[in-house]
Amino acid sequence: MRFRNLPNGTYTLTVSGSGFATYTQTINAQDLLYSVQLYTGFLAGYTYAADNVHPGALRIGDVDGDGAIRQTDADGLIDALESEDLSADLDGSGTVDLIDLQMLAANLEDTRDTQAAVQTSVPESLMTVEKEENTQLTGGSLEDLVTGAQPVKLQPVSGESISDSNPVTVSFDFEKSAKAPVEMEGLVLQTPPASEAAVSAATVLVEYEENGETKTMEIPVGNGMLARFLGAASVQPDGSIVVDFGGQIAVKKVTIKVTAV
Repeated sequence: MRFRNLPNGTYTLTVSGSGFATYTQTINAQDLLYSVQLYTGFLAGYTYAADNVHPGALRIGDVDGDGAIRQTDADGLIDALESEDLSADLDGSGTVDLIDLQMLAANLEDTRDTQAAVQTSVPESLMTVEKEENTQLTGGSLEDLVTGAQPVKLQPVSGESISDSNPVTVSFDFEKSAKAPVEMEGLVLQTPPASEAAVSAATVLVEYEENGETKTMEIPVGNGMLARFLGAASVQPDGSIVVDFGGQIAVKKVTIKVTAV
């Protein structure tokens, strides 16, 4: 579900469903794109604590339909075990049984954080994509680097293989389109996965503003387990380049120079 062209402001997301506790979350929208992921239950592999990044969880067990899971729901389900009332049939099996009671009990006692981490991304309208003079476009368009509409092919103007002396370079200028730096903690660039075109080495140059001054930060991009362990910038197994700025900064421009594929 998407909501487009919303004015800047604070919004409350409310999700409800039969048998589930009502899920609510406040999102402060300011120019960027915001998204959350919600699942019916807790997923393995995540730590559901307030200071950890995890998807949202919808908890089942609201028998009386008041939007919450309480002891009264458990009492109502126990009463339904001895009747033909299917309002407490949480798993949709057609009967109210001990499985429904176990599902309710698990969520009644669960104190884990259910609020989804809010993911932010920069809309296309807030960035201008450009290539350096040493780089030529041989497939797709520069806009496709942002939209992902189709693959983009870049190569050195010299026609030689990509290398330290013959890199391909593209930049994402946020200040030119947004008329101001954009606050962000990092970025993810989708490049081809393991293939002949997979990026294996690159450098990210970040221009940002701090206390009214323009500063630069150069981040090398590495491949392999060690680079991913050390953080900062690494090529992931799916081909994406994940860059961590080490905290939220006001980014003016990001330039990526690819030196090996």
